[in-house]
Amino acid sequence: MIVHILLSNLVANAAQHGRGRVLHIEIGSRGTEGEVPTYFVRDNGPGLDAALAAQLFKPLPDRQRASGNGGLGLGLAIAARAVDRHGGRIWIESEPGGGTTFLFTLRPETGSTDADEARD
Repeated sequence: MIVHILLSNLVANAAQHGRGRVLHIEIGSRGTEGEVPTYFVRDNGPGLDAALAAQLFKPLPDRQRASGNGGLGLGLAIAARAVDRHGGRIWIESEPGGGTTFLFTLRPETGSTDADEARD
């Protein structure tokens, strides 16, 4: 469920900011951060200044409405909170005109699974 929420918000964000151009969105994983896989959503949108990165994951409905992009400005804040609640980390790689890549990790689940219990 958490991955569905994350991907829905990150893809919606890419689509929203990629209006007016042929949009390419890539979803995947790359390497690991420690022992945790790093997942990403990459787009070819307008990109952004890295100085704005810290503000992206805060709910800023006034800024979002002022930008004319529609929406409530909560999608990235929801994504960040979901990642945080699952012991992960979310960050971006971007530059103006160069698209944006949102990257995130999630803490591996601990405890037994149904398959583990079936083996016992």
